[in-house]
This record gives sequence, C-alpha cells and structure tokens, in this order.
Amino acid sequence: MPIKALTSKWMSRGLAIRLFLYMVGAHVFAAFLFLLFEVGAHHSH
Repeated sequence: MPIKALTSKWMSRGLAIRLFLYMVGAHVFAAFLFLLFEVGAHHSH
C-alpha cells in the first residue's frame, strides 16, 4: 500500500473527528474516575 494512500486514509475527516471524540471521552472518563477515588479517599478518613 502506498504511503500517500495510507496517510490520506488516516487523515479523512470522519476518522479524525472520531479519534478526537474518543480521546476527549477517555480523558473525561479518567478524570471522573480520579475524582471518584479522590472523594472516596477523603471520606474514608
């Protein structure tokens, strides 16, 4: 597979948007878990 075809395939708008949304979602989920553990740790004392 030629490099140019591969890069244009990866740079398609739909895939870029989907990757961006997945990254944002993963960070939001990680932040939620972090806050959950932080609050839980503070309440256990």
